[in-house]
Parts: sequence; C-alpha cells; structure tokens
Amino acid sequence: ANPFHWNAFGPVYDPSPVLQPVVYTKGAWILHMLRGRLGDADFFALLHAWTNDDGRPYNTVTTADFVALASEFAGEDLTAFFEPWLTTEAVPRVWMQHTVSDGPRGAGTRLQIHLQQVQTQLFDNVYPVQVTTSAGDTTVTVPLATVSTQQVFDLAGAVDSVTLDPQRWVYWVSASAPAPDPKQVGVKLVYPNPCRSYVVVRYYLDVAEPVHLRIVDARGQSVYERDLGVVTPDGEFNEVAWDLNGRGGGTVGGGVYWVVLDVAGSRTVGKFAVVH
Repeated sequence: ANPFHWNAFGPVYDPSPVLQPVVYTKGAWILHMLRGRLGDADFFALLHAWTNDDGRPYNTVTTADFVALASEFAGEDLTAFFEPWLTTEAVPRVWMQHTVSDGPRGAGTRLQIHLQQVQTQLFDNVYPVQVTTSAGDTTVTVPLATVSTQQVFDLAGAVDSVTLDPQRWVYWVSASAPAPDPKQVGVKLVYPNPCRSYVVVRYYLDVAEPVHLRIVDARGQSVYERDLGVVTPDGEFNEVAWDLNGRGGGTVGGGVYWVVLDVAGSRTVGKFAVVH
C-alpha cells in the first residue's frame, strides 16, 4: 500500500469520500500491526470476543469500545497506538543504527540498537528486529513511542547482521539518518531508558575539563554523586555508568531521575526512568 495514495482520501476516522482504500487497505494494515503486537493467540482471542461477547453482535459499537477491548488483551493502554493511525494521515519515518561490542557471552555478542522516528506526528509502535548471530537467528523487539530510544541486548552468539522488521509487521518508511546534534559540551544521551540495573550517561567534551556527575530524584534530592576529575575527550563521546546504588549503598527505587553533569561549571541535564 502506498501511503501517499492513502493521503488522497483523508484519515481512516473521517475518509472523504467513504469506502475508499484508506478504509480497506490502511484499516487492514492497522489490524495486521495489532496482530504483530499482540501475537496470534491474543489477537484471534480478541477477534472472537469482539464478535461474540458482551452483547456486541447485532448491536452498536464504537472505536473506543474496540480500543478498550484490545487494550485488555494487550495488557497495556493502546490508545496511543491506534490514535495516529486512525485520526491522521501521517506515516512513521524510521531510522535505525546499531553497534556491536563484546558482551558477557563473548566477543561481538552485545548489540545496541538506536531507533528514531523523524516525522512530526509521533507513533507508538513496537518494531521487531531480526538478528543473525553465530548461534542462529533471533528476533528482538524495540518499542518506540517517543522520538528515539536505545536498547541493549546480550545475545548467545556473535552478531552477523541486523534487519529492522523484515516481515513488515509495522507500516513504516525508511528515513535518512537525522542530522547529528550540534557539538555542545554536556549530556547527549542517557541509556537504556527506562533502566533496570544500570544506566550509562553519554556526554561530549571538546577539550579536557573537570567533570562532576550527580543524580537527583523527583524531589530534587541528590541520590548519587561522583567527581570524575579532569576528563580527556575519548573519541566522539565519553561515557560513565552508574549501577543504581544510592548514597546508602542500596539500589534506588523505581521512578524518574535526572542526570546533572557539570563540565567546568557548565551544567547540562538528562532525564531517565528506573523500573524494577
């Protein structure tokens, strides 16, 4: 299906005129993407429940009813997934970059995936990524509901190739790599986000400078602090990791935290979440 052909007839929710390809073709794609997100068992159970349960047969139903029922089967609120597909003419334009490094299972077994959508209207999609390794093929999933996300995977074998959604479970258009951020000193990325056991702060330096790291919670209280001393630029970016242990020695609780990085008196901030 050509998204530019869809655009000629408005959004699914308000086609003009009615009964056009935007209803049939794009509507089928939305169900196809829902199937990929739920998996076959839950998807077909959803369809059975929708057509048989709660007095729906021969009755009046709404889109909100279907979204609510689909959310029950998904175990998450799918409003943000459905809304842009139904109410706008936008299409996700997605860019992926990956890096391979040594991991706990051997050389070349750690995969970091950076996924970004570059259009104005943001979509809440889950993208399958096929990874070929020396131990065989596997598929990992990368949720993308914000502008960009970073995910790290430790795999059983060395990574040979990485392909974004080869079976096209999500409708998306390939985008060119976004322009790099201006080289401003300070925090560039906090990943993985959300994090469970560690977090890495990536930052940029143009010359050797004193660097001080602080982590603060939602109340503005410092839960971790570290003076890195005078740091020399190391390649394109420098990185520092935190194992989520706070001042008292125990792991900090779940919630939203902020990285506060002081570089020679200049302060930058990054936001991340901890989940347990």
